[in-house]
Parts: sequence; C-alpha cells; structure tokens
Amino acid sequence: MPGFEPLSDAVAREWSRLAAMGRREVLYEVTDVRAATVTMRVTVFEGGKPLGLPVLREDFRSVDPVAVAVAAVKARRGWGQVAVELGGRTWDAVFYEDRWADEGVDYVRRTWVSSEAPVFGVLKMELYGDGQLESALELTAGGRKP
Repeated sequence: MPGFEPLSDAVAREWSRLAAMGRREVLYEVTDVRAATVTMRVTVFEGGKPLGLPVLREDFRSVDPVAVAVAAVKARRGWGQVAVELGGRTWDAVFYEDRWADEGVDYVRRTWVSSEAPVFGVLKMELYGDGQLESALELTAGGRKP
C-alpha cells in the first residue's frame, strides 16, 4: 500500500476549498511551513457565509492523515490506482476504502487522494454508516495564492 504524505511539499499560501454536505464548505489555507509542521487556517462556510471564526491547526508534514484515521478505528483497508474526473480535469489518484464497525454500526469510508491536489490532497471523501451517507467532501477549488 502506498504511503501518502500530502503536507510534505506544502507551501505557505497554498489553499483548498471542499464542498461538504448541505450548503457547507471548508477552506484550508496554509499560513506557515516549518521543518516538521504545517500551520493552516480552517474556515467553515454555510451558504457562502463564515460559520463561526476560523481556527488554526497544526499538522506534521510527514504524516499520512488517512492512515491515522484508519488506525484510530482499526479499519480494514483496500486501495487501488484510479483516474478521477473532477473540476474539469482528470486526476491520477489513489482510492482507499476503509471498513469498520463501531457500536453496532457498519462504516465504509471511501477516499480519493492525489499528490497533485492542494493541501491534504483530498479529491473526494464519502462516509457511510449502515449504508446511509453521513458525510461527504469534494474538492471544488485550490492552488497557491501569489
């Protein structure tokens, strides 16, 4: 299974916007890059307006955030190489499918990632609990600000 460290090449002013369920969006903006960590501002929008204040988060550059989530729930993981049509282009991506059970609920999380995508490299994510869609993200824009 390939390792994935999307923040290893992060640069200040890199950003990504992901559509969430309902009318929500999440904006990640890299504000500082150090030898071991990346600091970013996270803003959640609903209907185009900020929902609360932005928060700062710090992540290690050498960590695979998808693998961390898998380890936390002891999920079984499958993966494959795929092409994803998104935002008017085709991305070379890795597809992960993680399965686990918690409190009697069977979960499946499908995540499409690419080293070409900004910030966390997430192109798309879907989380199902007992077959019902509970959470979803999809990259709508991103890049580096001048």
